[in-house]
Amino acid sequence: MDERVLFLFPDRSLFVGPLSDNGMHRHHALQIVSSPEPVSVMLEAEEFQAPLVILAPNVKHAVSGDHTQQCILLLDAESALCRRISRHCLKGKDTLTFEAFELEPIAGSADCRRAADWITSLIRNLPGLLESAERGPLDHRIVAACEYIQSDPDLKVSLIELAQHTGLSEGRF
Repeated sequence: MDERVLFLFPDRSLFVGPLSDNGMHRHHALQIVSSPEPVSVMLEAEEFQAPLVILAPNVKHAVSGDHTQQCILLLDAESALCRRISRHCLKGKDTLTFEAFELEPIAGSADCRRAADWITSLIRNLPGLLESAERGPLDHRIVAACEYIQSDPDLKVSLIELAQHTGLSEGRF
C-alpha cells in the first residue's frame, strides 16, 4: 500500500499520496490539487485532467488519482489567503487548471517543516497571485523574523530577541 500523509496547519491542511475513490462531494475549503502527473477532476457538468487544479469553495467535485506524489491542499475559505487566491487567481470562476506548472514533488515521508515550505513554494508560484500583493513588499528583515518564528513551532521568543535577530531596534521593530 502506498504511503498517505496528512499535515495539519492552523488554516490549511495538506494530504500527500494516492486517493481512493472519494465520489462527488463539496466542502467549504478552497482546494489545490498538484501532481507530477495529471489527475482527473470531475465536476457536475465536465471532467478534465491537469497536473494543477484550483477548486473554489463549495464546488461539487470528485478528484481521483493514484499518484504517490499527489498533493491536495485545503485552505480555510475564511482565510485571507483563500480570499486572495479566489480574487486574483480564480477571478469568480469555479475552477482553474494549469497544464504546465513545475513544482518539486514532496515526499510522503516529509516532516511538517518541509510540508510548510512546499506549501509556501506552491502559493508563491501561483500565476497572478504574486503580482497581486495588496501592499508593498515586506522589509526583508520582517520576512526574516517571520521565517524565524515559523521555523520552530515550539519557539518562545521575545520582541527584544526578534528585534535583535533582524538587526532592528526594539522600537523600530
